[in-house]
Amino acid sequence: MFDGIINPTLQTFTNLPPLIADATAKILSRSDVRELSTDAKLLHDRYMTEDKERNSTYLKGPKDMLAYLSLRFPATYAQLMGALFQIKERIPNWEPKTMLDLGCGPATGMFAAKEVFPSITTAMGIDRERYFLSIGEELLYESKLDMKATWEQKTIPSFLDASQEAKYDLIIISNVLNELTVELREQLVEKLIECSSGVVLLLEAGNNRGSQIIQKTAQDLSEKQTLIAPYLNNTFVKKEDFWVHFPQRFIRPEFQRRIRQSMRESDLMASDWEEAKYSFVAFGNVPIGNNMYGVCVGAVQKYHGYITLPVLTADGIQEIKVMKRHKEQYRLAKEIKWGENIENKEALIFTPTT
Repeated sequence: MFDGIINPTLQTFTNLPPLIADATAKILSRSDVRELSTDAKLLHDRYMTEDKERNSTYLKGPKDMLAYLSLRFPATYAQLMGALFQIKERIPNWEPKTMLDLGCGPATGMFAAKEVFPSITTAMGIDRERYFLSIGEELLYESKLDMKATWEQKTIPSFLDASQEAKYDLIIISNVLNELTVELREQLVEKLIECSSGVVLLLEAGNNRGSQIIQKTAQDLSEKQTLIAPYLNNTFVKKEDFWVHFPQRFIRPEFQRRIRQSMRESDLMASDWEEAKYSFVAFGNVPIGNNMYGVCVGAVQKYHGYITLPVLTADGIQEIKVMKRHKEQYRLAKEIKWGENIENKEALIFTPTT
C-alpha cells in the first residue's frame, strides 16, 4: 500500500476457492477426458471465430456446458472478483444480504459475491439451462458456503414477462447482454432497476464488443441512475474516446491446465496462469463511501525522464504525465497497476509549493 494509491486484489491472483475447484474437478471426472478435450477445443474455437455481432448463445447443450466448466469457469470467476472488489472499494461499508445471479451458469456470480461480501446469506440463481442449475447446486453444496440458494429455470424473455415482487441487495448479470438484442438489453436493465434495492453489476468480456455494450449501457444509465464503478460522478466514456476494460489474473486450477494442455499443438507446457479481461458497470442507490480521484485504465508507459498513464477521472480519461524529477510522485506512479484506484490526486500529480 502506497500513500494515495489503493492496491486492490485485481492485480494479484484471484483463484477459484479450493473446495469449489475440487468439486468442479469431481464433476468433470465423470466425463471421458478425450471427449471433454475435444468439446473444449470446439467451444474455444466458437468463441474465437463466430460472428460476435450475432446475438446468440455459444452453448448448445450439456457437453458444451461441461466444456465451459473446464475451460471458462475460472476466468469468469476472476472477472467477477475483479469487478466486485472495485465495487467494494467504492462502498466499503456496504453489507448486502440478498442477491440475484441472473444467467448464473454454474453459479459463478454467487461464489464470487460471497467471497467479496460475506454478509450475503440468501441467493437466487436463474438460468435457462437446467443442467447448469444442477451443477451450481452441486458446487454450492460441496463448497459448504453459509448461503441458502434457490434456483429457477427461466430465459431472459420469461424473466422479463414474470411479475417481480422480490428485491435484491446485489444483482449480477455477467456475459449475458452480448446474447441479447438491443431492445431486450434495454428492457432488461429497466427490469433490474425495479428489482434492485442496492447495486446492479453488469459485466461483459473485455473485448471490443463487450466494451461497446457496457459503455453504451453506462451512458444510458448515467442519465437516470448513480454509477458506482468504475465511472466517477456519472462520467461515462464514449467508445470512440477510449475502450475501458480491466485485467484480472488467476492461477489455472489443475483441471483447466490439463484441458489447456490437451488443446495445444506444441508439447510445451501451457502457462499455469491466465489474465482475464473484462468490462463492467455497477449502478445503484448505495451511497458512495470512498471518493476516488480516479482509476488507472491502462498500462503505465515508461519513457526517458517521465511516465505516462491513462486515468479515468470525474472529468473523463486523463493522460497523466509524471516527471522523474518529481521523485515521490514518480516512485508511486511507476508502481501503479492497470485497474488500481487512485485516492488522492496529489499522490500522482506534483503541485509546486509557494
